[in-house]
Amino acid sequence: MKQTFFNKKILIIPLLMAAFIFLFDKLFGLDSVRKYTETRIEFSFYDEKKILLKQLEKYNRNKKPDEKLMILFGTSHMGEFSSDYIYKKYHGLTTYNFSAPFASPSFLYYYLTKIIDAGISIDYAVLEIIPENFMSIANTYALSFSYDWKFIIENREHFSSEELEKFATSNLFYAVRFPFRVRPLIDRLFKSQENPYLQTLQRIVREATMKNNGGIPNPILYEIPEYELYGESTKYYQKTFPTYKESLTQKHFYQKFLETCKNKNIKLLVFKTIVSPPLQKILNESSFYQRWWEEKANEAHKMGAATLNLAESKEKISCQKFVDVHHLSGGCYPELTEILVNKLKSME
Repeated sequence: MKQTFFNKKILIIPLLMAAFIFLFDKLFGLDSVRKYTETRIEFSFYDEKKILLKQLEKYNRNKKPDEKLMILFGTSHMGEFSSDYIYKKYHGLTTYNFSAPFASPSFLYYYLTKIIDAGISIDYAVLEIIPENFMSIANTYALSFSYDWKFIIENREHFSSEELEKFATSNLFYAVRFPFRVRPLIDRLFKSQENPYLQTLQRIVREATMKNNGGIPNPILYEIPEYELYGESTKYYQKTFPTYKESLTQKHFYQKFLETCKNKNIKLLVFKTIVSPPLQKILNESSFYQRWWEEKANEAHKMGAATLNLAESKEKISCQKFVDVHHLSGGCYPELTEILVNKLKSME
């Protein structure tokens, strides 16, 4: 009998083991498994953008000639804008919201290019920037849950080796992308506690895509006591900005975002929302914040973009109720929307 690889049965064992590991790894990505082990909602926000892009493509195919399109690119701060309320204040302006928690400029640029590559013409783009999303850690969720191989390969020289490794392992192995958490599994499997809170949030994120073009407007006007803001602001600053260091990756993609909007004749507004007064005070007194904002604003102006820093005119904003040190209450967003829309109209 002719000797072949498969005649040597002992050599089949590594193949079977590899197949077992491959199939076992894929279990970590199944929804039926993740509902028992997952503790984060960020995946849903990032993953939903793929569905939102398809919805935007469908809208674009049926878009009326006199309609204008605005895309919001930002973090969780921008997530609570209502597309319906914007339309009422600026009739004929349809809004799609591609914001995500802790979204980095590289992630936002990624979706800017995806939208453009789909043949969709953007009239207005609003890019939210905060110091936090220019840090290396801001790219964590996008590396695990968002970019595709084509984008990473084409831009590989602009990502660090650690970021490239993070993307590769997260996209090759589900066990890395969705780490196995024993404690939640025990609680939900043996105590019949799945995670109604997480599942409720996932439904809200899906509804945001289908009903509000990606945004999650929240009309509730809630605030934490002012005295708590002071202590929490100090803790937040010390945890987040002990020594502020900007990521070269994010600086590059911020510049690419500006350049792309200029080249595509997209009216761009670089936007920074307000944070709680105690945190803003600490930022203003820091060694990096003013320089950081001036640098980003100057870069935007050189590329023909407008800027709107609400911290510079916060005394004109009457509704300043915060749910934490850097998130304004959802009930205050109608006022922010009017400010935003007025700025857009001034850019015409």
